[in-house]
Amino acid sequence: MSKVLQRLPVLGMTCASCAISLETFLNEVSGVTRVQVNYASQQIEVEFDSDFTDINRIQAKASEIGYQLLIDDPDDASIFQQETLRQSTTLKRKLIVAVVFSLPVFVLSMFFMGAFEALSIVLLLLTIPVIFYSGSGFFIKAWQQLRHRSSTMDTLVALSTGIAFLFSLMNTFWPSLLSQDGVMANVYYESAVVIITFILFGRYLEEKAKNRTTSAIQKLIGLTPKEAHLIRNGLEVEIATRDIMLGDLVIVKPGEKFPVDGKIKRGNTTVDESLMTGESLPIEKYKGSEVMAGSINQDGLVHVLAKKVGEHTTLYEMIRLVSSAQNSKPKIQKTVDKIAAIFVPVVIVIAIITALSWYMFGPHPHYQYALTASISVLIVACPCALGLATPTALMVGVGIGSDNGILIRDAQALESLHKADTVILDKTGTLTKGQPTVVDSIWVDSSHQDKYLPVLYAIEKSSAHPLAKSILNHYDSQHIQAADIVDAQNKPGLGMTATYEDKKCIVGSLKFISAEQVLLPKQIVEYTASWSDRSVSTVYFAVGDKVVAAFALGDALRPTSRSFVDAIKSLGINPVILSGDNQSAVQKVANELGVTQFDGAQSPEDKAEYVAKLQAKGKVVAMIGDGVNDAVVLTQSDIGIAMGSGSDVAMESAGITLMHSDPQHVIKALKLSRGTIQTIKVNLFWAFIYNVISIPIAAGVLFPFNGFLLDPMIAGAAMSLSSVSVLLNSLRLKKIKI
Repeated sequence: MSKVLQRLPVLGMTCASCAISLETFLNEVSGVTRVQVNYASQQIEVEFDSDFTDINRIQAKASEIGYQLLIDDPDDASIFQQETLRQSTTLKRKLIVAVVFSLPVFVLSMFFMGAFEALSIVLLLLTIPVIFYSGSGFFIKAWQQLRHRSSTMDTLVALSTGIAFLFSLMNTFWPSLLSQDGVMANVYYESAVVIITFILFGRYLEEKAKNRTTSAIQKLIGLTPKEAHLIRNGLEVEIATRDIMLGDLVIVKPGEKFPVDGKIKRGNTTVDESLMTGESLPIEKYKGSEVMAGSINQDGLVHVLAKKVGEHTTLYEMIRLVSSAQNSKPKIQKTVDKIAAIFVPVVIVIAIITALSWYMFGPHPHYQYALTASISVLIVACPCALGLATPTALMVGVGIGSDNGILIRDAQALESLHKADTVILDKTGTLTKGQPTVVDSIWVDSSHQDKYLPVLYAIEKSSAHPLAKSILNHYDSQHIQAADIVDAQNKPGLGMTATYEDKKCIVGSLKFISAEQVLLPKQIVEYTASWSDRSVSTVYFAVGDKVVAAFALGDALRPTSRSFVDAIKSLGINPVILSGDNQSAVQKVANELGVTQFDGAQSPEDKAEYVAKLQAKGKVVAMIGDGVNDAVVLTQSDIGIAMGSGSDVAMESAGITLMHSDPQHVIKALKLSRGTIQTIKVNLFWAFIYNVISIPIAAGVLFPFNGFLLDPMIAGAAMSLSSVSVLLNSLRLKKIKI
């Protein structure tokens, strides 16, 4: 079996039930294994076996029921935007025509009915443009759906307005068919045209609001520069970004966006990575610093060696993940889809029962009451609001996450996160910085430091060892001028040696110092004795025959780790530290952070087993790790959150990836999850309540008590506004403070 997964833009979906109809229809195509359609993002994700079918056949099948899949270049956002703009322009034009002709129909019907004999003919002539131009899409879609034994909201609109129009047409030319039974031959042209106008207006508002929910992806796509400057054969050339190759040397000028992921080979600058990581402050970058495509070069010209290009950049991965998350469905949406799938047929049955009940048991004239009530039922029923409730809130939530450097891989992770009651924390790289830093040091006396610190600096600059880099970083802020040393040599596994003013200088481990028979002053021995319990590496610096300084290098806690743990506890979530480090080191970190549950010397398999035991007790477990060596446990947990790296392993193993390494972003993710789920629940509540209340009223349940019967025009307005209200409520999520 050769499985292919493609994500494509879709044109022609006019309501949320269209998405369900298309999904159901394509799932029945031979060779298709999975289809997921998102009305809010206008995208489809289809998985198929290429041995049995291909994307062209799937596109042809979709067109049979009125939908167009853009398969030529699905990653070219401009094509989709052009087509969407064209559809939006057509919708606007149809709405204008509907308003222009509906207004006189409404006024004449409400205030001048019976004023002159040919009024019905005038109303018919004014109605024809609305029915056959503005409303043509409803009837075409309904017919395409009917041919394949399917139905959508268009079916309800086409049925209701079509019945009203045909009934009015009959009464216009053959009024005696009803008048001979003593029934007045009324026409309902105003109901047909006003219903179409209201629904088109609702869809126009919906389109405007829906476009605002897709801003996250549009913002990310807009970060990709179209052109880039390279150095080739010693000359600067300008080429399309898509033509950059690995190893190219890219020139990025102040104010330009980085077109690739790479490493700075020349120059210094500050970089705005806010849309990538959520970090608002610009970050200083030097020779050797890593940069990401899409971030903005602020004030320095730099040369960047391309390490990831095109679809392999972090930016492209973000676009893919955000798009995938916005199209994915949590459990709550799948339940709603099952309800919505049978909703339209059920409404049609209710409308038929309503018409028969009014005709058989209602007051005189039976025809008008049966017609009015059944049309109102068909119009007021709104699966759109139900279908929009979850995806629109998810789109906004995922977009907010993207803006804050929180990449949500699938909607299920966002839905599950708010239920988490236990958080497993990896120590290294999550609670700690993940790289060695100088946590303590001692010099024999200050005069030695003043004299020999430039020597140490020069020796460490000659070394490629990570510990040497850490010592350099420790003194970087002092802007030290390196001393003139000679004969610098690396001793693998031991340290470095060099000569300064005819004295042999050594930087290295205790084993190396001892082998060189260098004197270790009592002052240093006593001071460094306490380091043995701190899980640190000790580096000694000797000049001539005596050690003059010692450094403790360890993985220091992140400054925000304590406040993060306190915040987790305040949310009612139990933190647990699991680490591969030794037990004493883990205990020390746990004590510093106030965590009572911890365990050291844990392999990835041990961690996964620990999580499984918690899950067996009914716990909902979130795992926060670095996404590389914790891939197993990230997958095992209910919600995997990868910290900082943004690596492929992190993105594939975890449901949520934090582009920023600050653990406080986990709190933001938790708040976002809770806010999104709350918005979905409010949306669903109002969508369900709307239908539960409006359908019985439309059927005439209040008529025996107070004589009220819902006018079809009011039903059309209420239906349109219900969808718009769900969209607007989802957009309120943008104001959430995380």
